[in-house]
Amino acid sequence: MIFVIQVPPSKSEELIQRLREVPFIKDAFSPLKKKKIKLRGYWEIREVRLFPDYIFVECDDPKDVYQKLKDFSFFTKLLGVRDKKDNELYFIPLSEDEEAFLNHLMGKDNREVIGISKVMLLKNKQITIIDGPLYGMEGLVTKVDPHKQQVYVSLQLLGRDTTVALSVDLIKEL
Repeated sequence: MIFVIQVPPSKSEELIQRLREVPFIKDAFSPLKKKKIKLRGYWEIREVRLFPDYIFVECDDPKDVYQKLKDFSFFTKLLGVRDKKDNELYFIPLSEDEEAFLNHLMGKDNREVIGISKVMLLKNKQITIIDGPLYGMEGLVTKVDPHKQQVYVSLQLLGRDTTVALSVDLIKEL
């Protein structure tokens, strides 16, 4: 199961490296995406975190991770809910759909960087995704920003609606 840890963005890489050394943690990662940035009239591609404040941890027992996080001197929080009746803390894993979505974007086997999709912008303001990690996910795109060459994708993460911006190569219909 995959659980989510909130962490200061400046500490995410350090925490990922340290958690990967822990025997009971199968994997720790924070998805990266390729982002197009226009500087001095030219597009540059940089790798940035998809969710800067969060790390994803794959493990069998989140209570072990919760205890391990107490060893770190900086703020960390394993996301969960506290039951008001018995004051017990319950950690929430990603649902199967949420996990499948992330695996589709990143590539299940190696948790690679989320690439740039090729998107055709049609005259009626509809889009067709031609290639890339967003292929087949047109229904999740809520907004297209041609100036920034980004699309905004609506998704559920831990039961909450979230929107993420992903860079695209826009091809305009003639």
